[in-house]
Amino acid sequence: MDDFPFTGDLPRLLLALGLLGVFLVRIPKLVRDYSIGATARFPRLLDRVVVFVLMPLFSIVIPLTWIFSPAFAFADLERPAWTVVPGVLLMITGLAVLRRSHADLGRNYCGRLEIIRDAELVTSGIYRHARHPMYLAVLLFALGQAVLVPNGIAGPSMIVSWVLIHLVRVPREEAMMEDYYGDAWREYVGRSNRYWPFRRP
Repeated sequence: MDDFPFTGDLPRLLLALGLLGVFLVRIPKLVRDYSIGATARFPRLLDRVVVFVLMPLFSIVIPLTWIFSPAFAFADLERPAWTVVPGVLLMITGLAVLRRSHADLGRNYCGRLEIIRDAELVTSGIYRHARHPMYLAVLLFALGQAVLVPNGIAGPSMIVSWVLIHLVRVPREEAMMEDYYGDAWREYVGRSNRYWPFRRP
């Protein structure tokens, strides 16, 4: 029983539950995403490398490796027990924002650099004042993971994913939206924040 990976290790259990929550929110959307045709495609090799290789590595493979194996034990850190609380609260907040942003985007969601068939520019709900609340959700979850996980590799690994999103995906996604939606997108940019939905720009 002592060999079971969750025995006496609450951060591993909580991170596993958090990642499960992410999968439960994302997987139905991803399955539907690939079943809908695209009106416009904006292929970017670097974006594909980031989204399909680097982000899964830092946000899925490394955390799961830490949860289920001792591979990163050499990078373990000492953390006071109370850090579990803010870590979990940040992760829960991230999950709530992720769920809300998926719900408000509805059938217009597409995880690729494509505009799906019959898509509309969504500027209501959580998108009223923020263009990328899903990426805010990733940041909140990543910060929670960094606080919760007492390991120098697995803890900040999802922050690396968010930095890649910010530097690579977001500029290309916004260029795609401007190219497709034109003045409607530019007007939306002028009255919205990039990530933060709780104040006017």
